[in-house]
Amino acid sequence: MRDDEPTRVCALFLKEMESYHHCIQSVRNQDFWSTEKEGVDWTGAYRVCGKNNYVTESLHRMDTMYGSKMSNHDLEWLRMNRFFVLSHGGHVVTMDELNEFLNL
Repeated sequence: MRDDEPTRVCALFLKEMESYHHCIQSVRNQDFWSTEKEGVDWTGAYRVCGKNNYVTESLHRMDTMYGSKMSNHDLEWLRMNRFFVLSHGGHVVTMDELNEFLNL
């Protein structure tokens, strides 16, 4: 183990936590571009952590959204309807969160 390894681990942890916090803020602000980017960026971390179902879902989403069968109009419609607004001017959740709330 190198002398700078604990510092490197802490820096990588802070980088991932910043990315996670950014994703949460992106959902609240209905910023689909940022959540899409974070979803692509996290695919490697999912693989390293052994979250194969997340890797499969991420890759399937990328194939669907960026594949030749998706028209520009459909892709834009999908992006604009990615979030569920709980109240006018209120809290916004992703469809995954909504499904988890309904299954409680």
